[in-house]
Amino acid sequence: MNAGHAHARYRELLYQHGHGYPFWIPETNDALSKEQKAEGVRLGDVGILTDDGGFEYLWNVHLPADHPYNKSRVPPNFTPLEALNETLDVRRIDAFYPENTAISSSSVKKCEIKLEAQLQPAIVAGVVSGGASFEFSAEGNSGAILTLPRGGVRADAVKRNLYQKYAAAHAESWYRYINQELQLDVQSGALYLVTGTDKCSSWGVASFAKPRGSSSLTLKFVTSSIANTDLSVKNSWTADFGLEHRAKVVDASELSQCVFARGFVISVRDHLWAQICGMSVRTTSLYGANSRSSFVSSSRPFSRGADSSSIVDVQPSPDYSPKKNPGALLGEEFLRSNEDALFAIVHDEDWIESTRNRLRTRDLESSFLENFIGHAAAHSRTAVVNGICTVVETDVVTPSVTPVSDVPLAWDDVKVATVAEALLHVQQHVSSQPTQVTHTAIAQPEVVPASPDVRSRLFALIIGINVHEHAGSTFHNLKGAVADADDMCDFLTSTLAVDPSHIRNLRDHQATRDGIIDAFAALTSDDRIHRDDAIVIFYAGHGSQAAAPSDWETGGRDARIEMIIPHNFFPATTSNRKQQGILDITLSALLTKLAEQKGDNITVILDSCHSGSSTRDPLEIGVLSRGITLPDNYTILPSLEDDGSRHATVAFGHESSGLSSHVLLAACSRMESAQECNGRGFFTQALLTLLRDANVRNMTYRAVIEELPELPFQHPQCEGKNSARALFDGKAPGRSLALYPVKVTKTADEVKSFSLGGGQIQGITEGAEFDVLATRDFNAQPLCRLVVTVTHACSADLAPVPGSVEHDIPQPAWALQATVGKRVDLVVALSPAHAFLNVLKIAAEMNQRPNHHAIRFVDPDVMHELELHVDGDRVLVIVADRLCTDAGLTQLPNTVSVNDAPAVYAVIEAAADFFFHLRRSNPAAPLAGKVILEAFELQARYDAKRDVFTVTPSSSNLVTGGLMQLAISKEGPMYGFKLTSSWPCDLYVWVFMFDVSNLSVVTLYKPTFSKTHPDPSLPGRGSLTLGYGSGGVEPREFFLREGADVDVEYLKVYVSSEAVDLSNIAQDSPFGPGQRKMMVRKVVQLPLWDTILVPIVQKAVV
Repeated sequence: MNAGHAHARYRELLYQHGHGYPFWIPETNDALSKEQKAEGVRLGDVGILTDDGGFEYLWNVHLPADHPYNKSRVPPNFTPLEALNETLDVRRIDAFYPENTAISSSSVKKCEIKLEAQLQPAIVAGVVSGGASFEFSAEGNSGAILTLPRGGVRADAVKRNLYQKYAAAHAESWYRYINQELQLDVQSGALYLVTGTDKCSSWGVASFAKPRGSSSLTLKFVTSSIANTDLSVKNSWTADFGLEHRAKVVDASELSQCVFARGFVISVRDHLWAQICGMSVRTTSLYGANSRSSFVSSSRPFSRGADSSSIVDVQPSPDYSPKKNPGALLGEEFLRSNEDALFAIVHDEDWIESTRNRLRTRDLESSFLENFIGHAAAHSRTAVVNGICTVVETDVVTPSVTPVSDVPLAWDDVKVATVAEALLHVQQHVSSQPTQVTHTAIAQPEVVPASPDVRSRLFALIIGINVHEHAGSTFHNLKGAVADADDMCDFLTSTLAVDPSHIRNLRDHQATRDGIIDAFAALTSDDRIHRDDAIVIFYAGHGSQAAAPSDWETGGRDARIEMIIPHNFFPATTSNRKQQGILDITLSALLTKLAEQKGDNITVILDSCHSGSSTRDPLEIGVLSRGITLPDNYTILPSLEDDGSRHATVAFGHESSGLSSHVLLAACSRMESAQECNGRGFFTQALLTLLRDANVRNMTYRAVIEELPELPFQHPQCEGKNSARALFDGKAPGRSLALYPVKVTKTADEVKSFSLGGGQIQGITEGAEFDVLATRDFNAQPLCRLVVTVTHACSADLAPVPGSVEHDIPQPAWALQATVGKRVDLVVALSPAHAFLNVLKIAAEMNQRPNHHAIRFVDPDVMHELELHVDGDRVLVIVADRLCTDAGLTQLPNTVSVNDAPAVYAVIEAAADFFFHLRRSNPAAPLAGKVILEAFELQARYDAKRDVFTVTPSSSNLVTGGLMQLAISKEGPMYGFKLTSSWPCDLYVWVFMFDVSNLSVVTLYKPTFSKTHPDPSLPGRGSLTLGYGSGGVEPREFFLREGADVDVEYLKVYVSSEAVDLSNIAQDSPFGPGQRKMMVRKVVQLPLWDTILVPIVQKAVV
């Protein structure tokens, strides 16, 4: 039998299992070094899919050019990708293939595996004799078999998109280098970039064909011990058909034999290929014997040390002459249908999807490529960007094939064996025709306002200071602060019907330092104020800032303490306590105390600033700044630390602390000046005009900032953990879809371009589609649909969807995501498949909605991140996260009823969001090493005078090797974190805690919100503390749930050079309430973003 037909047949018959590209030659080339052969094929390898069924290594994209594996091999100007982090960048399943696994074509009807002892003597000393025999009965005309006596491991790169972009950037130069410089005859579609491997230490492969009508064939594969293998035929047969077989065993610790690979195949358009290689191109058909090979021919078909033999060399009956791999065939088809594409980059997953969503067919082996590769091409949506064609989305419809079983499927008592059959059943019985949805009504973010009787329970402290006791040459009195305070009082009493007795008013001489602090204390002790009643604190007047003592944690390059200026403030260093400012730490301590007693429904409005500088001359145009500049030698009275230690602006052991205690609306950013003119503050006047005209009940704090008109030289800010709440009162809104601004620009020749105010950091991918709206109403009729062509750090380029009608887009305009583009949020295994039909029905219905999750359902033998397994009447949730499983967390503590399909799907949907946001990162990692995360234990001390606890770090950095491991006891310590930046520019930070045990995501820190100029979170070459210092976040405590001895959480930090909204990442646990575990000089730069991910493994103290 011709060996070329044997390995071609072997590949084609095993493609349908969906494991990837099957290697007839799993071992590496003998010409490689001993060390390299011991590793085998690795993630990031670039090589050639050879004509004999092997892989010829060229170089690895993660290794430097001077690495021994790459030396003298890489192209000129080679720049490697960042080295792989085996914990965070690789999904690995160590026992993906159990011992004595056999994978065969469907023509192999029977497979019996028998463990046997002393089949043959052991060859290697010290190895116990014994092994297993695999018996196969084949009735079809051809067949293929892979045996794995010791099983095998699977590894896949998490950041697949990173490899795709890298390949797109270098495709042409790679082909030119290989064919011109190395002078290898590598055809289009043969160049392969590995992103996944299935490897083992022992294997046997076989491929056979016989004429039609021949008797059945029985084969026996015997492994005599783990040190030796042999393939033998149990019964004799006539010599009119052929058998080809190979086998190999290496040391059990050496997982170097690659039986399947997954990766990117790079194909080139014919005319460009001719330019690259300097030769003419023949026009060939997609399939059939006349197809030109896409492989490199090997001069050493079996030169890799394996045992191989051929029995009766005859021509097989089926025609297996096509040698191209499925990725190359898809690439050809995509180039044919996309005339503007020069390259096609296809991942094996793009055709594997077709094998996963199919029914088994009769005699499928004879038409796999035609049946499924053609189907994959027909059901794949592609996008062409910069001449590179890639797959955007693959439909999960199954090709029309004949089922093996003739028993009809019914909705009740359905008998389906695989997830693919279940998907097909749902497709056929839920809807015979896919629903055509152009626009689906979407629920608006729900804001639940308080009832009128509750709203009237609002209480307030209103402070306005025009006249200062020590005003003069150093700083001026104001003219509009009292008027602003009076107007705020009128708004509360007239518009919101607040009882005047609920309002404490301080004006001018009443607003001394002691008077303001006493007013806070009075609110705290006021028995009329019930918990969660609305409290408004308004201040209009001067503010300032001063240098902080060297041991106070402030986080900036120029450590500054901010303060508001009471009536009796003295603008020079003085030991008189009554003449000091009220420091930000003092305000934080007062607000924390108030929130502890009355709840966190507190609104603070500050119409002041911290600097007296202004962009205009106030004496000329009547504009006054509400900030004063103190002399450089001004010193804060050290005893003021007793008001609330700078070492901790938050209280120990409380959720109502720091940014959790209140929401702040500030008149301007920290570096700007709040101004007044004609007897009124710009900010307060604009704010009250808006609130009187708007429906306050339905406005959130963020919406207030968004709706405010542009103010001269100042940009109002919103800060606080609860900024998504309704103004003054109401409950937090439900999680909603995100709206992104759309910007339209025109060139001089009237050519339009479109950009989206969201990009890679929000998880937006190329190929994603957006409906454009003229208003913020989610249910408004879309004006048109745009597709993402290029993504940037914090933005994306848009273009009209092909075939759509161009529409004028007004400004401003907003975009609502309609499709997710090229991504898979989650791979879920279902066991058994028939128990999840109602869940799959919900999934099918959800797929009709905008921005639906890209969820792939598979059988348990396919690589996945989550498995749902039925145990009795409960559904168990099993995690495949390697770090979790290594730590001992394999199953979530919560379960759901198998009869509650919506609850089951809610878990899947929450997991899709959870793992999508957890895994994604910027592959370029522009801030790697420039922003450092540290974690510390915190010690508490009690300040009896202020009746608060304060905290300071008490340990060295707990993050080692990118991991934080904690020994958990009943009385565990509190923890804090610190971000330190060596980057010269200011950065914006979001911090989330991902709890694997309940799939919740908690926002630990978010930046200030402003419509245009928000304050940065992390100053250039500065620091940000969380849980202590000036960060305004409560300390963290970790504990184990009842009955658990291990838990895993991930602390994830998003860092960007531009302000972005990542509020949609946070989510509650799908298992219901009560599941949350955690207590509580200018440099010009391009937009960038990056992430830091630290796993926190918690184990019980033994």
